[in-house]
Amino acid sequence: MWTTVNYLKQFIETYEKITVQKIRKYKRWNGYKIHPDVPWYAPPNISTNIIYTKPPTKTNKQKCYLREIYYCTNRSPSSKEEEEIVEHLYYSNKRIVSKSSVNGFLNFGKIQIIFPGRKHTDIITNWQENRILEITELNVDIRATPAKLYFGEYINFKMNGMPDIKTSLRHYTSILLYVPGTNSSFWDGVLAASTFADDIEFKGTVCIYSWPSYNDKTKYNADVSAAHSSSMQLASYISNLMTTIEMAKQAYMPMINGDCKIQLCCHSLGASCLLDALLIVAMGDTQRAKLYLGNLVFLLPDIDLEHYNQKMNLIRNIVGRVAIYSQRDDEFMKVSVETHQHVRLGTCPTGSVNVLHGDVYYCGKYYDNYIPGTSSGKFSKLCNDRIWNEIKMLLLG
Repeated sequence: MWTTVNYLKQFIETYEKITVQKIRKYKRWNGYKIHPDVPWYAPPNISTNIIYTKPPTKTNKQKCYLREIYYCTNRSPSSKEEEEIVEHLYYSNKRIVSKSSVNGFLNFGKIQIIFPGRKHTDIITNWQENRILEITELNVDIRATPAKLYFGEYINFKMNGMPDIKTSLRHYTSILLYVPGTNSSFWDGVLAASTFADDIEFKGTVCIYSWPSYNDKTKYNADVSAAHSSSMQLASYISNLMTTIEMAKQAYMPMINGDCKIQLCCHSLGASCLLDALLIVAMGDTQRAKLYLGNLVFLLPDIDLEHYNQKMNLIRNIVGRVAIYSQRDDEFMKVSVETHQHVRLGTCPTGSVNVLHGDVYYCGKYYDNYIPGTSSGKFSKLCNDRIWNEIKMLLLG
């Protein structure tokens, strides 16, 4: 009996702490959304990368672990009608048009994603075999794919969010910033970023910038406009992340692990948004950018080749190595070529002499004609382990 009473007391105390945290830090809090099929118990005081498992049996030896995703978005919160159509949408495909809080025209928050455990001795595991499917909010199955645990939106990013990211850097001081592409909802981008980080076994903190792309194939032109107009906010977010790394270095020296860099990756039209943002950073915050920006990976970059060469003349001074994975058979790359009538960076062949900065790898026969980072969300080492091993070596050294 006393064991039960003590357990209940601990639970109530923990619940009260979470309630206080909610009032102080978050303006929207959606609690712990445990998937109904989860065969293990994840307690409320969860922290990053701690392994939980149910009591071992002969039939189940599976473990899971958590990865925290910190996000920044200039999407406006979704309406109640939209959330009724798609469960847990949270953010729409529209831009914030009025300054509604101390965060200005941006929303910031934190999400925890739960992953099935990886067997490090095997290249291909049973759970990976079932993981090659379209990663969307509506078909998440915890036994095969990542699943969301909770969602919290910061009241004040500089007072609450940046210290949280700084704390997450105490074990490994490195950030992966992912910018999703066209035809991606808010959750498509979050799940793609978390899966990407899981595949390259990234040890640091994962961040995502979600610009208001329509999750609609017919709205490509609207996505082009939205990507261009979202670059200034992304530049501001990159500046905040550099400040956060500075804070972490001061707080955790000399026990620093990691390279103290922001590794950059983007997909499709996310390349247009990221490139414009880096141009702003290169002109306004050059010295810090040289210290804290790492390597840059483009996955099917949907950007004009001539514009890329011009902008990279300045950007190359603040980033490390640049890798470009191209594939002309991608559905949206074909739409892009028809729409713009100019050579797109994402269609260039391996070693193209027309690409003045960066190494181009065309995903042809050597890569089994794999289309990396497709808009359907099929990220997985099992799809093509060559690419993921190459990206892992580039971003993690």
